[in-house]
Amino acid sequence: MNYIDKEIDNLNIFDGSSINLYGRSKILDYKDKKQIFFGYTGTGFELIVEPININNELKATLLTESDLYEHQYIKIYIDNKIDKVIELTNGEEEITLFKNLKTGKHTIKVIKMNELNTTKLYMSNLVGNNYKYYKRIYNPKRNTIEFYGDSLTAGYGNLGNPSVKAYLTSEQDGTMAYAYLVANKLDYDPSIICFSGVSLTKSLSIFGLNIMDKYDTYDGIHPYNGENNIPSIVVINLGTNDNSGYLDINTKEVDKVNGIKEFMSEISTGLGFLLPIENIMAFFGIAIIIVISAFNIPTSV
Repeated sequence: MNYIDKEIDNLNIFDGSSINLYGRSKILDYKDKKQIFFGYTGTGFELIVEPININNELKATLLTESDLYEHQYIKIYIDNKIDKVIELTNGEEEITLFKNLKTGKHTIKVIKMNELNTTKLYMSNLVGNNYKYYKRIYNPKRNTIEFYGDSLTAGYGNLGNPSVKAYLTSEQDGTMAYAYLVANKLDYDPSIICFSGVSLTKSLSIFGLNIMDKYDTYDGIHPYNGENNIPSIVVINLGTNDNSGYLDINTKEVDKVNGIKEFMSEISTGLGFLLPIENIMAFFGIAIIIVISAFNIPTSV
């Protein structure tokens, strides 16, 4: 991957000059100030820093919102290695992301670990001392792989005891689920649209949550336009919850098949860009996996 690191005179997280955003991160006005919204699993940002001396520190002002859970978690990567996991508490707080980095240029990534339907994250400020800052400019632009999925994609309970059924944010790490791992393996930027309990089809939604109502949003509610971030590959791994619905409510097989066709049609045209429907491969059983290659990338993910 070819890139140049352009030195930044002033760190500005809102104008596109300083950080690279991951997934469907969104700059918006919220609670009387400009903020970056990180909703879906794997959203976050990249920043390049170079300490001037060993007495350096980078802080972020972060707002956590959740109706049901007290905490959420972010993961800090330094030079593509996990540095730490930070626990955030409901409300706004100034958090030290890292400090006392050794001299030399470093790639920093901050990634949201929990899924959108449990926690939301906002960042209103990013400030450091004793750094030079750089914006990494990729040429050509990095590829994005976009995933649509349920709890398997979200990493539901993947850090917890399998015998415990209750959900805890501390027991979910979306960066350890297959979607984020596949993106890293391919060296693609991840965009992960996932909800535990979500179904593919409306008629088979036993938990009242279906991807047709969510797939084209940045926060589960408000519209998302993908024209500026067209994915190279789209992977849809859904169907487990549809299968449960089919068994539980005795819906006819034709409803299931029609629901698949409906979503395939929507996903190929409904995000502000066109994905070729002829490149869809669909398998439906316990789960459904559809791979769409927009630019003739091999569909062997």
